[in-house]
Amino acid sequence: MSDHPPFKIDEEFCVGHGRCYALAPESFQPDEMGHGVVRDYRDGPATREPGVVVNACPESAIELITVGGDAEKGSQS
Repeated sequence: MSDHPPFKIDEEFCVGHGRCYALAPESFQPDEMGHGVVRDYRDGPATREPGVVVNACPESAIELITVGGDAEKGSQS
């Protein structure tokens, strides 16, 4: 079982700031255009609290999927 929380990135809102993969490279990686992509594999423990990563996205494009399947979206500052 993985220690990584399930994330979702809304591709419509992601513009490629790169904060997700800078803060949590074990959970995210850049695509060829620099947009964040949730990794298909999870290797090792997560290094950041999920809320930190979700709230770090200036476009509020990252969602944390909770156990019941609901999404918790970050808030724009």
